[in-house]
Amino acid sequence: MSNPLDIRNRAVAAILTSKDLLQLTGISRATLNNYIALGILARPRVARGTAPGGPTRIGYFAEEAVERIREAQRLKASGLAMSDVAARLRPQAETAASLAAGVPPGAAGAAAGERAPADQPIASPVASPLPGLRLTVDELSYPAYLVNANFQVDWWNDAAAERLFGRARGLAAEIETRSVFQLLLEAAFLRRSGEWRELLLFHAGLAKTRLPPETVPRLFGRPAPVDAALLDELYQEAASVWSRPIAERSLALARPDGQVEELRLYASFFREGIFFVYAPSEADARGLLELLAQRQQVIRSLLRRRLPYLTPLVVLALQLQAAERLAAELAPEDFFQLVNDCWGALDPLARPHHAAQARHWGSGMVYFFFPQPDRDHHFNAIAFAIAVRQAIARVNRAWQARRPWLPPLAVNQGLADGREWFGAFQTAGSFEFVALGDATARAVRLATFAQGGAVLAAKSVLAAMPAALQAQVRFGTRRGDAAGQVTVPGAFAALANLAGMAEPLNAEDATLAVTEVFDLNEQAAP
Repeated sequence: MSNPLDIRNRAVAAILTSKDLLQLTGISRATLNNYIALGILARPRVARGTAPGGPTRIGYFAEEAVERIREAQRLKASGLAMSDVAARLRPQAETAASLAAGVPPGAAGAAAGERAPADQPIASPVASPLPGLRLTVDELSYPAYLVNANFQVDWWNDAAAERLFGRARGLAAEIETRSVFQLLLEAAFLRRSGEWRELLLFHAGLAKTRLPPETVPRLFGRPAPVDAALLDELYQEAASVWSRPIAERSLALARPDGQVEELRLYASFFREGIFFVYAPSEADARGLLELLAQRQQVIRSLLRRRLPYLTPLVVLALQLQAAERLAAELAPEDFFQLVNDCWGALDPLARPHHAAQARHWGSGMVYFFFPQPDRDHHFNAIAFAIAVRQAIARVNRAWQARRPWLPPLAVNQGLADGREWFGAFQTAGSFEFVALGDATARAVRLATFAQGGAVLAAKSVLAAMPAALQAQVRFGTRRGDAAGQVTVPGAFAALANLAGMAEPLNAEDATLAVTEVFDLNEQAAP
């Protein structure tokens, strides 16, 4: 640990190492990197270390960095969002000039093109050279791609396709064939890189942090047996990568033309996946890091640009029962508030169940569920449906206390699955997820046929689940008429044979095999 007196002496000289800064302010290195990424701190001046046996490269900060961090902490404690804190404290251009004068005597500046160590803080995203102009995803000239939770490539730019993966054509239609590990293995020229293995280890470390070992075989797509053994070995060897919000590595990678290029790899983390960008080591990273700091804009831009792909999925359709009656009997402001209360109660449930909201049309909503490496997506959908029913029951109790004359609130649900084209339609300032196929229409029809908050599921949804998970679901059919009904546990039936089916059915719907999901065993909670 550094001597506090030594730290103070260096502060007097207007220079501090990153280690000094962490000790003086009590923040973590991840927070320091985040402050740099947000522009709260200017990027450090990197110089060669002079101490025998010490680090070869050291980042130096100006003395003002300590007070800037403390001011950021004060502003955050006052209730400001980090984006507002960053807007107030973004370094001015003269900061870099004052920092350049503070590098200690004898610490030679880094030569052009030299690589910074992996644990150095990332560069500061200070204002662009031309005010009002910012780098966008479309303007990225560096290789870049987005992977989902299964480490399948959702999107890549032309630079990644040609210079990293060595492919002139676009991504394959089937999402299961897009394992980033398999794509990197298939780029034969990369194997000529001395650090090709380090590239795979970095990706494996990200996977290791997020996923249990038993999910590993599903991450690697369809590799040849020798590659499967290699990837298993890499997963065992890899160190977990915990960096937030951006992890980075310096790598020397071969290009298709045989030249080796010094690169800095940045991995930025989002709920929807991980975004990778490969920038030349000598490039000014300010514009890139300013872009990555705009998290919501980046992920929305990426999701809008990804091409449609074929994927297995489960669709859950929700329909507020008696919506027309509620709209007629409630004041307009009350009806809108009731609907918003219903759908708003579901927002906290989506993430833990890996649910992607697709459409919202007033009294109805659709959610999509995709394969996950560590949890069956059919079970996710069923667990979410049960959680929805419980959440709506709470909303009902609150509204019954305020408007006791209201009919009981119920949201009817329909579950269907399939393999469909999945993409997004862009609207002004937004986009809407869409699945082209029968599953969505079938789920919506089942929600229309359901009554009293029931969850009707196509037989294929339950049949596709592993037996151990299916055993955790209580389901069956209600048969009979108004004079008498009987529940048959674990059974399926044609839709036309269900008790209380009042809706007119066409031939296709009448013969659709369905069941009603009643509940989950307690141990099944996600």
